Amino acid sequence: MANFFIAFVKKIKVAFKFAFRKTFLHHHESLEFRAKFLASLMLVDSKISRCEYELLEEISKQIYKDDDERATTLVNTTKEYITFTTDIEKLLINIYKMIQITPRYKEKIDFEVIKKFKECLMDKDDLEFYDKVEEFYKNI
Repeated sequence: MANFFIAFVKKIKVAFKFAFRKTFLHHHESLEFRAKFLASLMLVDSKISRCEYELLEEISKQIYKDDDERATTLVNTTKEYITFTTDIEKLLINIYKMIQITPRYKEKIDFEVIKKFKECLMDKDDLEFYDKVEEFYKNI
């Protein structure tokens, strides 16, 4: 019963944050796409390390150079996706669907970012899976 309650509270918290972003954040869909993209790169690592989190901070600041609040929101939203995503394949399918609906999102796929996250990986199996994710983004 306690686990159910904790899961329920977490889902409400995520729903509230999403509604808040949707209501108060200009172009929230674009930020959501970027967060899903970054989360998909990080979730390939079976043990997400400090390297990925530092890179996430750095990339968010590069994307939103003049807007610290938006950069912080991107970091936090990405962390939410990392926390609550149970199936990376479903996340990739969702990203694909977002691009089908809004083709300009394809321009937000940055292959330099993909290369940087790959440098954080140490496990052979993670590297092989990362190559498949990279191929997925190349073929979109």
